[in-house]
Amino acid sequence: MIVATALAAATPAAGQPDHPQRPELAQGVPAAEGLPPDVVEGRISPRPDGARGPVPIFIELERTAAVDAYSAARQAGRSTSAARGAATAAKEATSRAADRVLRALLTRDAGAEELYRTVNAVPGLAVVAEPARVRELVAMPQVRSVSRIVPKTLTNSNAVQLSRTLATWQQTGRFGDGLRIGIIDDGIDYTHADFGGPGTPEAYDAIDRTRIDASYFPTAKVVGGHDLAGDDYDASGASGPAALTPQPDPNPLPCGDHGTHVAGTAAGFGVNADGGTFRGDYGALDGVALNRMRIGPGTAPKALLYAFKVFGCGGSTTLAGKAMDLALDPNTDGDCAPPGRARVRVSRTTRVRVSRCGCPCTRHRAPSPASQRPAGCASAEPTTRPC
Repeated sequence: MIVATALAAATPAAGQPDHPQRPELAQGVPAAEGLPPDVVEGRISPRPDGARGPVPIFIELERTAAVDAYSAARQAGRSTSAARGAATAAKEATSRAADRVLRALLTRDAGAEELYRTVNAVPGLAVVAEPARVRELVAMPQVRSVSRIVPKTLTNSNAVQLSRTLATWQQTGRFGDGLRIGIIDDGIDYTHADFGGPGTPEAYDAIDRTRIDASYFPTAKVVGGHDLAGDDYDASGASGPAALTPQPDPNPLPCGDHGTHVAGTAAGFGVNADGGTFRGDYGALDGVALNRMRIGPGTAPKALLYAFKVFGCGGSTTLAGKAMDLALDPNTDGDCAPPGRARVRVSRTTRVRVSRCGCPCTRHRAPSPASQRPAGCASAEPTTRPC
């Protein structure tokens, strides 16, 4: 809301005498003009205006998203290479606009800090700054809108809803083949048996949390991911000023179990009563068999998972926007092809391609046993086509 104020000459009320003997007041100074209503209308959310002190704010930019540039090029009949080039050009244009907006913000608020930038889904810039100073940026042609980023917290309150997943499996024979699911949470414990890992505390404890150990990650289930936060990160401020700055690393192994729970609900293999990964036929399961399992399969047990860790070991986060942006192009090569065709590099030595039957086909790895492949995958051999 914009409130305009102005000085007005006082006039005597009806029936009251004038006082010509009083000295004339000094001429008032005209009020400063605010931003024109047509400039700010629809471009400022109520949150930044009413907030006090530095807060996380997202500045949406008037630029083309990389995924839109890619899609437009492909729809126009251009090659994949040309579409990637269009996506890259869109990213560079967004980056230039973000640089200009950030410079303008710093001239108004020297204490402002950049959180992250997004280029794939919604071109923008996330900052921690004084709301009043950010509000002034909406007059810039590069700025589409500004809105406060609401910190997210963990909850399991909606995870107990009943579903008819088993009946759907039996009726359709579909188990998530060919799907890729990004879990934006506090990470995924890929050592868990629900994702094909050893399922032991020793395996979890042995991992360097800031680096990738190729013997554990990526896996046939959790095929990629990133830690955008670092274990010490906390956006709430309760952990001190140092914790406000993310310390990203390539290993999305979590401190807690929320993201692991969510990932298991979405696409876990399931865990047998003896603690081993379930490798059987999902279509043959019934209620009795499920009740015997230690952990039931996820809703789409043949889907592949990507872990985007946006929480530290405690507190809140403002990094969800970055994770959603990265999920469209996890290896940042400009290839925003739809799932089922995209080629995603998940490490320096291993590439995973999702075939149309949902098989994770890898290079530089030993072939998977037939028992570990989704039904319908004809070959256990790694793909020979470029990844």
